[in-house]
Amino acid sequence: MIYFDNAATTMVKPPQVVQAVTDALTSFGGPGRGVHSASLGAGMAVYECRDKLARLLGAPDASRVSFTSNATEALNIVLRGLVKGSDHVVTTWASHNSVLRPLYHLNMETGCGVTAVKVGRDGSLDKLYYFAQTDPDWGGEEFQFFKIESNPTYPNGVT
Repeated sequence: MIYFDNAATTMVKPPQVVQAVTDALTSFGGPGRGVHSASLGAGMAVYECRDKLARLLGAPDASRVSFTSNATEALNIVLRGLVKGSDHVVTTWASHNSVLRPLYHLNMETGCGVTAVKVGRDGSLDKLYYFAQTDPDWGGEEFQFFKIESNPTYPNGVT
């Protein structure tokens, strides 16, 4: 299992992870901070990780893979980069605060619309689909759907 949500729920780490972190903490310096071996080794490790993630996720090239300190920071970057004043964002009441709070802030800051739809007991989003199809203010030009989950499934069957 590959688990990408350790900030929310820290699991016991497999021995390989403990060893990799120990190796990094005892042999790497700051990547890009110098020409000494500790800095160069850290830079190479970051590059290799970015390259492997790009291939795993199907990114066109490794330069399109960015690292953030946590999921909240990543979501803020994505939402601030995509949502403009004329947009209307539809989300759910089940969304995490790391999504809802930036959206409400963007609503106050830019005037973008934000609608939070109830989620059915079974997790269904039928009302979301209905809203997108029937709201007279819905532009219909573009519909982007983000699903944030703790245990996502990625291409090539990796979970």
